Amino acid sequence: MGYELHPPCAESKSVRYGIMKRGKGASHFDPIYRTGELLGDAWSWMILREAIFDGATRFGEFQERLAISPKVLTARLGMLSEGGLFERHMLEGRGAPVEYRLTDMGRDFASCLLSAMRWGLRWQETKARSRHRTVVSHERCGHPFVAEFRCSHCREPVRSRDVGVVSMHRASADLIGHKRQRMPDLDVIDRSGTCPIAYTLRVIGDRWSSLVIRECFLGTKRFSEFEEHLGIATNILSNRLERLVHLGVLIASPISDQRTRFAYRLTEKGHDLYGVPLALLTWGERWLARGESLTKLVHKPCGHRLRALFCCGSCGAPASFDDLAFRAR
Repeated sequence: MGYELHPPCAESKSVRYGIMKRGKGASHFDPIYRTGELLGDAWSWMILREAIFDGATRFGEFQERLAISPKVLTARLGMLSEGGLFERHMLEGRGAPVEYRLTDMGRDFASCLLSAMRWGLRWQETKARSRHRTVVSHERCGHPFVAEFRCSHCREPVRSRDVGVVSMHRASADLIGHKRQRMPDLDVIDRSGTCPIAYTLRVIGDRWSSLVIRECFLGTKRFSEFEEHLGIATNILSNRLERLVHLGVLIASPISDQRTRFAYRLTEKGHDLYGVPLALLTWGERWLARGESLTKLVHKPCGHRLRALFCCGSCGAPASFDDLAFRAR
């Protein structure tokens, strides 16, 4: 991301690193960590894709379209409903199915899905890209919609290297690392290989990979720094870093003449992924923060505090779910 993380002021450890505090007083939180905890993993993204892009509402529709196990689907629909992205509606009639209807919070997650779709379309193979089944258009300008974040002050597109951090509260390593979670099989979430969102989720679709990517945009480079900031087991960290290097998102460079130690830096492909964590941060602060976040970013080209606007890349106008049309190809 090309910015500094300013040292925290003299506060308690729980405040500095973003652990939620109960009761009175200030409380801060890590929006990307909290969003990741709410969603779970890539399957939740794919369920929301079916609901937002194709209007799926019933258990059987999700299961048929995603080829997901009933156990995993039940768990993810429960998490998303408890988190406020879906509302459960009992249809009339004996034995009638339950409908899972998107809330405003769920519909607004379209910004995260479309940011993932943009990156996947750019970096996925052309053959697979042309077979993708959903076309999204911006009804205001009539052009195909390409997700883009712009600075609310100067209205210029936001690029990773143009953003600086004034303050960023991370969840503590103890908070992050206490929970063990298996990595989902990211290669089976879209067996056809045609969905650009699924392509992106193969990079960021598990909890640890998304947090490693976030650390990279915060300037973390060394293995020991990732380990310290995330509280992650060394074998898991090695696996995620090696995988991200293999996928072309990171490059590992030897540190001076020590051939057994490496610095991990974002490639151009990795820098272009910035829109996804920015979308998660923006969505998390809107729906989960409740005024608690102290994340402050600055847009270096104009020098103002960055307030990211979700916009149409064709016309530059701010966009919302209601401005978009989703059509089958």
